[in-house]
Amino acid sequence: MGIDLYWDNDEQTIILAEFPSKWTWTELFSMLDDVKKVSDQRDYPIGMVLDVRNGTTIPSGSIFNPDTLAKAKRLIQMNKEQSDKGPVVILGANNFIKTIYHTFGTLDKSITQDVFFAQTEQQAHDILHQQLQQRLHVN
Repeated sequence: MGIDLYWDNDEQTIILAEFPSKWTWTELFSMLDDVKKVSDQRDYPIGMVLDVRNGTTIPSGSIFNPDTLAKAKRLIQMNKEQSDKGPVVILGANNFIKTIYHTFGTLDKSITQDVFFAQTEQQAHDILHQQLQQRLHVN
């Protein structure tokens, strides 16, 4: 079972990524490549909901594992390379995910400036709607 991607609204401005409790780095990077391909085809920002309500584990088991640290560096680099990325809402994040977010944010605020948290689907949609509207009015 991989990470499933769907359009989360009829206007195709929000992508939903549903994470199973166990996923692989290959699945994550494949999903991110798919999202980039879709967003590159649009001339407007795309928001994203990362649904981790099923719980989520780190594939290599530990955040301090050398493989995990290498993958984290790759994710950070991908984030920095994409200048036109849209807002991301993490739906159902636990304290572990929030701690990782805050740690990355202390290292470089640009990594986390477009990331938000929600506990319900409605909250996630409200946040993305507001963020996408702000971006459309700025551009």
